[in-house]
Formats: sequence, structure tokens, C-alpha cells
Amino acid sequence: MIGPALAVLLVTAAASGADEQRTDPAPRALERGSVAATVLADGPADLPAPRAAGVAERLARGVALFRAGDAAAAVAIWRPLAEAGDPGAQLNLAQAYRLGRGVPRDDAQALTLARQSAGQGHPKGQALYAQLLAGRSGGGSVAAREAVGWWRLAAERGVGPAQMALAEALWDGRGAARDRSAALAWMHLAAAGRAPGAAARVETMTARLGPAEARAAQARLTAWLAAGRVAAPPTGPVAGSGTASDPGSDMAPGMVASGMASGPDAEPALALRRVEPRAAAAPGASGSTVSEPGAASPGDDRPAPSRRAARAAEQRARPGAWGVQLGAMSDGGRARAQADALTDRHGDLLAGRTVTVASADSAGAALYRLRVFGFDDEAAARAACAGFRRAGQGCYVVAPEPVSGAVP
Repeated sequence: MIGPALAVLLVTAAASGADEQRTDPAPRALERGSVAATVLADGPADLPAPRAAGVAERLARGVALFRAGDAAAAVAIWRPLAEAGDPGAQLNLAQAYRLGRGVPRDDAQALTLARQSAGQGHPKGQALYAQLLAGRSGGGSVAAREAVGWWRLAAERGVGPAQMALAEALWDGRGAARDRSAALAWMHLAAAGRAPGAAARVETMTARLGPAEARAAQARLTAWLAAGRVAAPPTGPVAGSGTASDPGSDMAPGMVASGMASGPDAEPALALRRVEPRAAAAPGASGSTVSEPGAASPGDDRPAPSRRAARAAEQRARPGAWGVQLGAMSDGGRARAQADALTDRHGDLLAGRTVTVASADSAGAALYRLRVFGFDDEAAARAACAGFRRAGQGCYVVAPEPVSGAVP
């Protein structure tokens, strides 16, 4: 059972649909407990895009009503905004359906709305979508990896409960290879952002690890922050102390998460590497959404680890095989329009490369990923992502796809 509670995120403002981004893993059931987080919206900083005048104020008014017990009035405010495509409103309405407050409880509708919010790149929407997927029907390994992918995205963008969930996944090896040093690093980051329960969990994890692993965790976190891989925690006072009575708190009255088995970041055991989310398999499908690239070719008689390492090296050395993902959307037409907009907006960063739209399947729903390939190695792809992020565009590195003949 997870020690720390996963906070309910009450968001008073969400990001604009104009910059819809969904970095794509699809998450799902990482057993270990159910999570009961309530997400609504928190400030325009949730997404870097401009939003229609008055939307943030309407979202905030809905949150105030929701907290005051008038959930039906809050839903009446959020619904038209959600239908118009606002990711913060979609997030908040998903929570209302999940909790059955202001509307009859409807888990399927909650999942759909959370997917829409996540698909537009809302970090807390990604965290909620992961949570809802994780809570579905006991989830096997594929489902667990899907959840890990979404939590990874939210964790990297500073969502404390997602960082905690990720840490627990790595600690237990659910949906990701066990890596307790990386788990402690993520929990440290959550504690630095004052996520409720994270500091106590850091103490527990540190006590369980040896001094060398604890130092390794700190070194990892320092490296992640220096490379811009994760959002730096806030340095000033943090809205919300973790108490339900605090008006700025992320905890909604009576809404405390009771455990979760994973986070948005899947790290492997022993060696830190970024496991880039891939197109999620539909529930029940075979395959891995965050598998290590490379596998044995038929007839290869080397030991499996050697075959995998050789295949991975071959894939990673292919010229132009590395890429970056700039978002993902659930509507193909809008995805293509967004690809054109990204080309116009970031032509200098693209340097002649093309933003492609590739379809995939995420938990049974269509997903259109916005990707750019043509980078010769991981360092070049990471440098490109750093440039996109400085320009306010979400980005993550996409490792080379398996070469022909590789066994997934």
C-alpha cells in the first residue's frame, strides 16, 4: 500500500486549447490501491498557451462553487467550456463525473473527459487520466505501462502527486522496472514541491536504501534539473499546504487519495534512462508501451541481454532515427492543423524538418501524434527539445523504432 496520499488537484484555471499537446503514453491500472484524487484547475501556468478572455475566471468561479458544495452550479459553468474544448474545464468536469458530484457518477464519461484534457497537454489532466486508467479492472502489465507513461508526462511538468505515483511505481517495479534510486529522486522532487506526504515518504525510502543509493538519487535529481528534463520545484510559498481547509490547497475537502502504484515516469532498474512513451496498445493487446528498444532477431544465438544490447545499439546508431514529439491530439483534422501551426511558429527550430502526424491507439481511442524525426543521436534530439521548451512548446525525445526483423 502506498504510504502518502495522492492529493486531489483542484484547478482554478487550465491551459488553452490553442496549444493542444499530448505527449502520449497511455496509462492504466497499476494495482496497489485505488487513487481518489479530485482534479479541477490551477492557474494559467498549467499550460503556456493564451486562453480566451474570461475562461480562467469562469473556471475559478466554478471551483469556488464546487468547494462550497454547489457542484451542480459548478458543472453548469464548466460544461459549455469543456464542450468548447477547454482542457481545464474538461479536467474539472471529469472529476465531477468521477465523484458523482453535480452529475450522476459516470466513470466512462470521466475517462473520456480526462483523455480529452490530457490530449491537449494539460499536465493535471494527464495525471488524472493516468489515475483513472490505473483504477480500471485490476490492470495487467500493458495497462500498468500505459499509466506509467501518462504519469511520466505529468511528473516531468511538476505535478507533485504524479511524481509521487511515479516514485511508488519505480519503488515496487509496477509498470516499470524496479529502480529505487530513481524512485527516491522523484519523491525528493515531489517533496521539494511540497506535495502532501512526500517528505515523510522520502524519510521512509531513504531509511530503506543504503547511503550510496541515497546519494545516487540526489545526483540523479541534480542532473535532471540541470538538463531541464523536469520542471524545477517552486522556490517561493506554495499555494496549498495540503490541508483541506486551505483555500489554495490542492486537497479538496474529503478527497484524499488512498494509494497508487505508479507514476508518469517509467525508469528501468539500475541504470537511469528515459523510457519514452510509445503508442499505447489497446487494453488486452499484447506488447509493451514502454519497452526497451531492441530485441533478438530470429536465429541469433547470443544471450538475450547481449542480443538486446546489440539491437538497441544498431537502432540508435541509424542516421536520423531519433525524433521528438511535440504533442498529440484525439482529432486528426485538428492535429494536422496544429502540425501546420507548429511548422509556422517554430521553423527556426525545425531547421527544414517536417512535423508529421501519425495515428496510434490509446486505450481504444484514436490518437494523432505530432512528431519530428531527423536527429542523428539522442543528444541532438534532447537539444532540440530544450529549444522547443524554451519557446513554450511541450516536447519529449522519441527513441528510434525497432528495426525490421526485431522481435518486439
